Amino acid sequence: MVETVDVFPTILDYLAFDLPNDVDGQSMLQDTHNESSIANDRFAVTTIYEKGSGSGRRGISIRSDRHKYVWYSAFWAHLVYIPETEAFYDLANDPDENQNLIADPSQLELIESFRQQAGDYRDSWSRLRSSTETEMSSQDMEALRALGYIQ
Repeated sequence: MVETVDVFPTILDYLAFDLPNDVDGQSMLQDTHNESSIANDRFAVTTIYEKGSGSGRRGISIRSDRHKYVWYSAFWAHLVYIPETEAFYDLANDPDENQNLIADPSQLELIESFRQQAGDYRDSWSRLRSSTETEMSSQDMEALRALGYIQ
């Protein structure tokens, strides 16, 4: 899976700098020379946050070389409950994403694979949130206060 957090390590790798141990993400540089790795083993993930949704509806878009899966969280909008929604597209046959294949039984195995990737990514949100909450040192807190980021 490729995420924005992988950009910094990729730049360092390109410039031939050593990657510090505390940097999140992985370099994508080796994958740019290996098309099968990009097409089959890596996904591009986008996290979507809708400001106008009232409760901050979140979404994930996962794209491979041929397919795209989109998931949006459930949310409340003006006292109306909007359930979780999904979409799945075959970009080779439908590049404009007009035909949602999420209910197509012939695509179920592939859709489940994308759902698993999305679930793993959603799980990483809570792991990241809990790890940053418990691992923040007093020195880091003081630095953030001095910069005006926290009170």
